[in-house]
Parts: sequence; structure tokens; C-alpha cells
Amino acid sequence: MSCTTRQDFCIHQGDDLRVIVEVIDQSREPMDIQDAQEIRWWAARNVRGPVLIQKELSEGSLHLGGPSIFFFDLQPEDTDAIPAGNHYHEAEIITYQGRVYTVMVGSLRIEPQLIPEP
Repeated sequence: MSCTTRQDFCIHQGDDLRVIVEVIDQSREPMDIQDAQEIRWWAARNVRGPVLIQKELSEGSLHLGGPSIFFFDLQPEDTDAIPAGNHYHEAEIITYQGRVYTVMVGSLRIEPQLIPEP
């Protein structure tokens, strides 16, 4: 079973950011996720709000980066239209056995941009 990690991060509207996540088990050891059926990361204004950004392994917007690592890229189009402020995010892994593990939660702070995209 995995351990839920808290990861808070910040991005300016219209910027690029690579988010790298290492999945660990309850013993704080790296957990092999190479055989995951699905990995999903979503962000919303709050835990009950509509999803504003989503990245998924099955859609090719989230990638495996090693035995216990996955990553995704936030791109300008992901944050351009989202209001600045604090947002909630979480990631989960679904195994081939159908087990669901929330492996990361936290705050995504989106800062306003002064310089607009060209």
C-alpha cells in the first residue's frame, strides 16, 4: 500500500512546470508503479469544485519516469484561463487489480502574470 504525500507547488499563469512525484509505501520506501493501470492527477479550485486541469497516463499527458516515479508537465494553456489563487490537487494510482491509492495531495498556487504570452 502507498503512503499519501503532501506536495505543494506554485506556478505563474502561462508558465511551464514539470511536476515530478516519487511514490513511497508506508515504510517510506520507493513503491514500484510500473504496472499501474492508470495514474491520474487533477486540480480544482477546492476539493468539491469542478476539475480545472487533469493529466492522465492513459491520455499521454502523464508519464512514468522510473520504477517509483511519474511526472507531468503544466503548460501555458493549462493555467492561462484559471483564476490566480490557491487550488487543491491530488493524484491517484489505479492498479490492474482495481485498487485505488491516493498518492499525493496538496495546494497548487497559481500566481497572476504581469507579462502576457506573445
